[in-house]
Amino acid sequence: MINSITADLIRVQKKKSFFIMVIIQCLLIVGLALFVMYFPTTGNRSNNFYIAVGAGAGLSSLLIAIPVFLAVFSDDFRSHAMQTAIGFGLSRTKLIVARYLEALVLIAECCIYINITELVMGMIANVDMKTIGELCKDTWISLTPTMCYVAISMLIVYSMQSATFALVMYIIFNTGVISGILAGISAVIPFIRKNNIHLEWILPDQLINGLALNPEYNYGYAIWGVVVIVFILIPVWLSTVIFKNKELEF
Repeated sequence: MINSITADLIRVQKKKSFFIMVIIQCLLIVGLALFVMYFPTTGNRSNNFYIAVGAGAGLSSLLIAIPVFLAVFSDDFRSHAMQTAIGFGLSRTKLIVARYLEALVLIAECCIYINITELVMGMIANVDMKTIGELCKDTWISLTPTMCYVAISMLIVYSMQSATFALVMYIIFNTGVISGILAGISAVIPFIRKNNIHLEWILPDQLINGLALNPEYNYGYAIWGVVVIVFILIPVWLSTVIFKNKELEF
């Protein structure tokens, strides 16, 4: 399995589209940092830098994850690399785990590039290190739901043996469309509104923001555990179960 992961990561590193999206994300952060530097607004510069660059870094969950998703899953079906790996004796369970780990490694790699850009631009903008550190930490937190949605999308990938529809669903989840619909339902239905029930909290990003990071509640580590189990481990396991009973398309 390690050989499969290594070989696939080397393949992805050679794809221009992957690094083009990384460069676009980093340039977006550079542009926002320069805007704060040369078009000063009222308030503290460090705070303005945190807000502006943090907003740009927040887009990484969409901009970065799409090429990662395409590179890991879409290319797997198009090039028949998956069938080849299984033909050489790699079990379907190990294949799915390997592909998910590849996605995590690539997302982490992108996050490191973003952190380096935040650090360099923060130092150039003379922002205090505490703000830069918080910004870098928030970038990693913002990518946690991405890891969850990739795992959930794998259910569609391996049940339909197609990455296209799974990518569409991933984008819908990651752009907040589903979250907005659930929030609207929570606000409209009297019983839900009266009992202060947040339907959108069934989604990993809203669950993290609503309970794990909200100082009003003290669920921190427990919520992170729920997110990992419910939105990562269970979807990956279900993907292996579904894929075991699927006939491969050659």
